[in-house]
Amino acid sequence: MLKRMALLASIALVAALASVSSAEAKVRLKPINCPVAKAAESFRITGAKGELEGVRSEYQWLAANRPGWKRTDQALITKGNKAYDLLTIVKGRKKQVICFDITAFFGKRDF
Repeated sequence: MLKRMALLASIALVAALASVSSAEAKVRLKPINCPVAKAAESFRITGAKGELEGVRSEYQWLAANRPGWKRTDQALITKGNKAYDLLTIVKGRKKQVICFDITAFFGKRDF
């Protein structure tokens, strides 16, 4: 029962995050090399008004580009004056880390 509730909550979250308003259309993800971890893919996020919009863009990218994968871990790593969000995802026995440079919106409130 608890697992079912968690699954339903996850589905609701993905559905809510998948809707993109015109205000969020300016958020961009540019491929980069991740300097803090060995990552399957890495992006710099720009154009987000704040943390809600920025993190939403991470989850939207995952939903669009890694369907069926589940997040198992999320870590904030800082290096110098940069902030990175590392998301560990799994699908079956496959495991990947996706790196997002969140420096542009980290610490900014948009709520």
